[in-house]
Amino acid sequence: MIRIARRLRVITPLALAALVGMPAAAVAETSPGASACSGVTVVVESSEGTTTRCAPGDPATATEALEAAGHEITWTKAYDGKVICRIDGVPESDTCAAMPPATAFWGFFQADPQKPGAAWAFATAGVSDVDPAPGTAIGFRLGDGALPQTSPEAAVASASPSAAASPSSDASTDAADAADETADDGSGSWALVAGLVLLAALVAAVALVAARRRRGETVG
Repeated sequence: MIRIARRLRVITPLALAALVGMPAAAVAETSPGASACSGVTVVVESSEGTTTRCAPGDPATATEALEAAGHEITWTKAYDGKVICRIDGVPESDTCAAMPPATAFWGFFQADPQKPGAAWAFATAGVSDVDPAPGTAIGFRLGDGALPQTSPEAAVASASPSAAASPSSDASTDAADAADETADDGSGSWALVAGLVLLAALVAAVALVAARRRRGETVG
Protein backbone atom coordinates (compact mmCIF):
# COMPACT_ATOMS: atom_id res chain seq x y z
CA MET A 1 0.00 0.00 0.00
CA ILE A 2 2.78 2.39 0.90
CA ARG A 3 4.43 1.85 -2.49
CA ILE A 4 1.15 2.50 -4.30
CA ALA A 5 0.58 5.67 -2.32
CA ARG A 6 4.07 6.91 -3.12
CA ARG A 7 3.55 6.26 -6.82
CA LEU A 8 0.26 8.11 -6.79
CA ARG A 9 1.91 11.04 -5.02
CA VAL A 10 4.40 11.21 -7.90
CA ILE A 11 1.80 10.79 -10.63
CA THR A 12 -0.58 13.43 -9.23
CA PRO A 13 1.83 16.40 -9.56
CA LEU A 14 2.65 15.23 -13.09
CA ALA A 15 -1.04 15.15 -13.96
CA LEU A 16 -1.45 18.66 -12.56
CA ALA A 17 1.50 19.88 -14.60
CA ALA A 18 0.04 18.35 -17.75
CA LEU A 19 -3.35 19.88 -17.00
CA VAL A 20 -1.86 23.33 -16.50
CA GLY A 21 0.14 22.98 -19.70
CA MET A 22 -2.85 22.04 -21.88
CA PRO A 23 -4.07 25.56 -22.72
CA ALA A 24 -0.56 26.72 -23.64
CA ALA A 25 -0.06 23.70 -25.90
CA ALA A 26 -3.40 24.30 -27.62
CA VAL A 27 -2.51 27.96 -28.24
CA ALA A 28 0.89 27.02 -29.64
CA GLU A 29 -0.67 24.59 -32.11
CA THR A 30 -3.32 27.00 -33.38
CA SER A 31 -1.21 30.16 -33.57
CA PRO A 32 -0.92 31.13 -37.24
CA GLY A 33 2.47 31.77 -38.64
CA ALA A 34 3.52 34.68 -40.85
CA SER A 35 2.48 34.21 -44.44
CA ALA A 36 3.86 35.79 -47.62
CA CYS A 37 1.80 37.00 -50.56
CA SER A 38 1.11 34.10 -52.92
CA GLY A 39 -0.21 36.46 -55.60
CA VAL A 40 1.53 39.60 -56.84
CA THR A 41 2.86 42.07 -54.27
CA VAL A 42 2.10 45.69 -55.14
CA VAL A 43 4.13 48.54 -53.60
CA VAL A 44 3.08 52.17 -54.03
CA GLU A 45 5.33 54.93 -52.67
CA SER A 46 4.85 58.70 -52.71
CA SER A 47 5.06 61.70 -50.40
CA GLU A 48 1.66 60.59 -49.11
CA GLY A 49 3.17 57.39 -47.72
CA THR A 50 3.79 53.76 -48.67
CA THR A 51 1.28 50.96 -49.16
CA THR A 52 2.16 47.30 -49.64
CA ARG A 53 -0.70 45.05 -50.69
CA CYS A 54 -1.25 41.64 -52.21
CA ALA A 55 -3.09 41.28 -55.51
CA PRO A 56 -4.56 37.77 -55.24
CA GLY A 57 -4.29 35.12 -57.91
CA ASP A 58 -2.49 35.66 -61.20
CA PRO A 59 -3.34 39.09 -62.70
CA ALA A 60 -2.88 39.21 -66.47
CA THR A 61 -1.16 42.61 -66.40
CA ALA A 62 0.46 45.00 -63.95
CA THR A 63 -2.56 47.26 -64.45
CA GLU A 64 -4.87 44.49 -63.24
CA ALA A 65 -2.58 43.78 -60.29
CA LEU A 66 -2.55 47.45 -59.27
CA GLU A 67 -6.34 47.63 -59.42
CA ALA A 68 -6.79 44.24 -57.74
CA ALA A 69 -4.70 45.55 -54.87
CA GLY A 70 -7.33 48.27 -54.36
CA HIS A 71 -5.67 51.22 -56.10
CA GLU A 72 -7.40 53.67 -58.44
CA ILE A 73 -5.63 54.61 -61.66
CA THR A 74 -5.99 57.88 -63.59
CA TRP A 75 -4.39 57.75 -67.02
CA THR A 76 -2.88 60.64 -68.94
CA LYS A 77 -5.34 61.82 -71.57
CA ALA A 78 -2.72 61.70 -74.31
CA TYR A 79 -1.67 58.13 -73.44
CA ASP A 80 -4.80 56.55 -72.08
CA GLY A 81 -4.19 53.01 -70.81
CA LYS A 82 -0.43 53.40 -71.28
CA VAL A 83 0.96 56.12 -69.01
CA ILE A 84 -0.24 56.54 -65.41
CA CYS A 85 -0.95 60.08 -64.30
CA ARG A 86 -2.28 59.47 -60.78
CA ILE A 87 -2.60 56.60 -58.35
CA ASP A 88 -5.31 57.12 -55.75
CA GLY A 89 -5.55 60.76 -56.81
CA VAL A 90 -1.83 61.48 -56.32
CA PRO A 91 -0.38 63.87 -57.45
CA GLU A 92 -3.29 66.28 -57.38
CA SER A 93 -1.28 69.00 -59.11
CA ASP A 94 -0.97 67.07 -62.39
CA THR A 95 -3.69 67.94 -64.91
CA CYS A 96 -3.17 64.59 -66.69
CA ALA A 97 -3.39 66.33 -70.07
CA ALA A 98 0.02 65.17 -71.30
CA MET A 99 3.12 63.24 -70.27
CA PRO A 100 3.97 63.82 -66.56
CA PRO A 101 7.09 65.89 -65.82
CA ALA A 102 10.43 64.11 -65.45
CA THR A 103 10.59 65.05 -61.77
CA ALA A 104 7.12 63.81 -60.81
CA PHE A 105 6.09 60.69 -62.70
CA TRP A 106 5.09 57.22 -61.55
CA GLY A 107 8.11 55.00 -62.07
CA PHE A 108 7.20 51.36 -62.70
CA PHE A 109 9.47 48.63 -61.31
CA GLN A 110 9.66 44.85 -61.05
CA ALA A 111 11.41 42.39 -58.72
CA ASP A 112 11.47 38.67 -58.02
CA PRO A 113 11.87 38.25 -54.24
CA GLN A 114 12.28 34.48 -54.69
CA LYS A 115 15.71 35.00 -56.24
CA PRO A 116 18.81 35.61 -54.03
CA GLY A 117 19.76 39.27 -53.87
CA ALA A 118 16.48 40.39 -55.36
CA ALA A 119 16.40 44.09 -56.25
CA TRP A 120 14.09 46.53 -57.98
CA ALA A 121 14.64 47.28 -61.65
CA PHE A 122 12.75 49.38 -64.19
CA ALA A 123 10.03 47.33 -65.86
CA THR A 124 10.86 45.98 -69.29
CA ALA A 125 7.49 47.11 -70.70
CA GLY A 126 4.49 49.26 -69.85
CA VAL A 127 1.99 48.54 -67.07
CA SER A 128 -0.58 47.25 -69.56
CA ASP A 129 1.92 44.90 -71.21
CA VAL A 130 3.80 43.36 -68.28
CA ASP A 131 2.37 40.08 -66.97
CA PRO A 132 3.71 39.71 -63.41
CA ALA A 133 4.00 36.13 -62.19
CA PRO A 134 2.58 35.08 -58.81
CA GLY A 135 5.22 35.44 -56.12
CA THR A 136 6.84 38.45 -57.77
CA ALA A 137 6.50 42.13 -56.88
CA ILE A 138 5.77 45.28 -58.80
CA GLY A 139 6.47 48.78 -57.51
CA PHE A 140 5.29 52.29 -58.31
CA ARG A 141 7.16 55.31 -56.96
CA LEU A 142 6.28 58.93 -57.60
CA GLY A 143 9.34 61.06 -58.29
CA ASP A 144 12.25 61.33 -60.68
CA GLY A 145 12.71 57.61 -61.30
CA ALA A 146 14.37 56.61 -58.03
CA LEU A 147 13.93 53.00 -56.94
CA PRO A 148 11.32 52.11 -54.30
CA GLN A 149 12.72 52.29 -50.79
CA THR A 150 10.89 49.17 -49.59
CA SER A 151 12.95 46.06 -50.39
CA PRO A 152 11.22 43.35 -52.45
CA GLU A 153 11.67 40.74 -49.68
CA ALA A 154 10.18 43.01 -47.02
CA ALA A 155 7.32 43.94 -49.34
CA VAL A 156 6.27 40.34 -49.98
CA ALA A 157 6.54 39.42 -46.29
CA SER A 158 4.43 42.37 -45.11
CA ALA A 159 1.88 42.63 -47.94
CA SER A 160 -1.61 43.16 -46.54
CA PRO A 161 -4.73 41.68 -48.16
CA SER A 162 -6.17 43.61 -51.07
CA ALA A 163 -8.45 46.47 -50.09
CA ALA A 164 -10.59 45.50 -53.07
CA ALA A 165 -11.44 42.01 -51.78
CA SER A 166 -14.98 41.06 -52.73
CA PRO A 167 -17.67 40.79 -50.00
CA SER A 168 -18.24 37.14 -50.92
CA SER A 169 -14.55 36.40 -50.41
CA ASP A 170 -14.58 38.16 -47.07
CA ALA A 171 -17.68 36.21 -46.02
CA SER A 172 -16.08 32.92 -46.99
CA THR A 173 -12.92 33.81 -45.09
CA ASP A 174 -14.90 34.84 -42.01
CA ALA A 175 -16.90 31.60 -42.13
CA ALA A 176 -13.74 29.53 -42.42
CA ASP A 177 -12.13 31.42 -39.53
CA ALA A 178 -15.23 30.91 -37.39
CA ALA A 179 -15.20 27.18 -38.16
CA ASP A 180 -11.53 26.94 -37.23
CA GLU A 181 -12.12 28.79 -33.97
CA THR A 182 -15.03 26.50 -33.12
CA ALA A 183 -12.93 23.43 -33.82
CA ASP A 184 -10.05 24.79 -31.76
CA ASP A 185 -12.34 25.65 -28.86
CA GLY A 186 -13.89 22.18 -28.98
CA SER A 187 -10.49 20.45 -28.91
CA GLY A 188 -9.34 22.59 -26.00
CA SER A 189 -12.54 21.92 -24.04
CA TRP A 190 -12.32 18.14 -24.46
CA ALA A 191 -8.67 18.17 -23.43
CA LEU A 192 -9.55 20.16 -20.32
CA VAL A 193 -12.41 17.82 -19.39
CA ALA A 194 -10.19 14.75 -19.87
CA GLY A 195 -7.53 16.28 -17.67
CA LEU A 196 -10.02 17.09 -14.91
CA VAL A 197 -11.43 13.55 -15.00
CA LEU A 198 -7.94 12.10 -14.74
CA LEU A 199 -7.07 14.40 -11.86
CA ALA A 200 -10.29 13.51 -10.01
CA ALA A 201 -9.60 9.78 -10.43
CA LEU A 202 -6.07 10.15 -9.06
CA VAL A 203 -7.23 12.18 -6.07
CA ALA A 204 -9.91 9.56 -5.30
CA ALA A 205 -7.33 6.77 -5.53
CA VAL A 206 -4.98 8.57 -3.14
CA ALA A 207 -7.83 9.13 -0.67
CA LEU A 208 -8.83 5.45 -0.85
CA VAL A 209 -5.29 4.25 -0.22
CA ALA A 210 -4.90 6.65 2.70
CA ALA A 211 -8.20 5.48 4.22
CA ARG A 212 -7.23 1.81 3.99
CA ARG A 213 -3.87 2.56 5.51
CA ARG A 214 -5.48 4.33 8.49
CA ARG A 215 -7.82 1.37 9.03
CA GLY A 216 -4.87 -1.00 9.04
CA GLU A 217 -3.04 1.09 11.61
CA THR A 218 -6.19 1.27 13.79
CA VAL A 219 -6.70 -2.52 13.69
CA GLY A 220 -3.07 -3.11 14.52
